[in-house]
Parts: sequence; structure tokens; C-alpha cells
Amino acid sequence: RDADLQLANGASGLEPDVKVRYPIIPGSGYSGMVVTTGSRASRFWAGQKVAGIATDGCGECPACSEGDWPHCPGREAPAAGGQGAYAQYLVTRTSQVHKLPLDTPLIHGVLVESVARCLRGLDLLEVKPGLRACVVGAGSLGNLCAQLLRVCGLKVTTVDRDAHWLPLLYKYDIDTDTQLSALDRFDYLVETSGNQDTLSHLIEGAGPSSRVLLLGDNDPWDYRSLP
Repeated sequence: RDADLQLANGASGLEPDVKVRYPIIPGSGYSGMVVTTGSRASRFWAGQKVAGIATDGCGECPACSEGDWPHCPGREAPAAGGQGAYAQYLVTRTSQVHKLPLDTPLIHGVLVESVARCLRGLDLLEVKPGLRACVVGAGSLGNLCAQLLRVCGLKVTTVDRDAHWLPLLYKYDIDTDTQLSALDRFDYLVETSGNQDTLSHLIEGAGPSSRVLLLGDNDPWDYRSLP
């Protein structure tokens, strides 16, 4: 996952203002098997396949009470010294995990969170077949988003200054580029890198009727769609 790569390089993609304090156990999105459950975890059982994100809310604030744990002011992310998904075992609340079908390979289940983010964002865009979309960033999130847009029947171009990611998109009939240019030709612009400089350039270059979706890892739970 893009955020895990940023964390490995010493920067917290999920928590821009939080300094990484080592030693930590990194890892955000994950899939795994339930080993045991508490007395109130009636929806899950040992052996159940699940997917989730390794962050945790305080469980007591108004945000947590409404199930909005990503916006808990006291939540602890792996970058702040918490327990990441690379740990052998995780302890979490049932509200933070989701069941996977029993026949789903765990290697596929780990993509659920990223795919869900993309799908929710595309719902906001109300994409229509035949139109043009530009995806900024060819990491895991950008790659998945570009594939989903292509499946929806759009003409897709993915832009990333790091050209070594781009060949992974060739087989999906997706155009690629290393430079952002002529942005006003696109009906949809999807930002997945979380880079603020890129975001400013994207908004300034968008056409008057373009729609801009921000999915960057600076705030993965803030799905903003700008007309």
C-alpha cells in the first residue's frame, strides 16, 4: 500500500503532522483470520476471514460513539507508535473489520479497503462511459482506480513522474504519461498521490466543467469531490 511505502521512508502518509517514532510495527490495510473473539463479538467467529485497517479510536469520544472512528481525535496510528498490520496478531474492535467470503484468498482480501475507497469516490463523481479521466499517481491506489474507471467504459490516462510504475497499466488499455499537461481535456481528474503541489496544479488546470476527486493518502477518509 502507498502509505506503507511512505512510512518505510520515514514519513507518515496517513498522519502528515505525526512524527514517526521507532521502533514501530508498520502496516495499515490488511486481511487475515480471526483467532479468537470477545464476549460481545457475536458477528465473528474463529476462522472467519476478515479485512480491515490497523488504526484504533479511543472508543469513548462522540466520533467513536457514532462509528466515525477515523476522525477520533485520540486514535493511534502505526506511525505514532501503534500496532500495525505487519504484526503477527492484531487486537481490534468489530466495527473496524469486515467479513470476507470464505472462498476469497487473503491476498485478494487485502485490496478491499483500497477498492472500496475508489468505488466510493467514483460514486461521488457519477462517472459516465465514453468520457475522459486522468488519474494522478500510479501507485496501488491509482492503479486500482484507473482499472475501475476503464471497466466503467471511460478513456483513462494515468500520470506519474516515476515512470517505472506505468508499465503495470499497459495491459489494461490505459494511456500513461510522466507529465501533467492539457488537463482541461479531461472530464474527471482523480488525485491519488496526496501531493499538495500536484493538487494545486490539478485544480488550476482543470476545465470549467471538470470534476476533481481527491483520494490521496494525506487524508484517506476525506472523500472530497470538487465541481
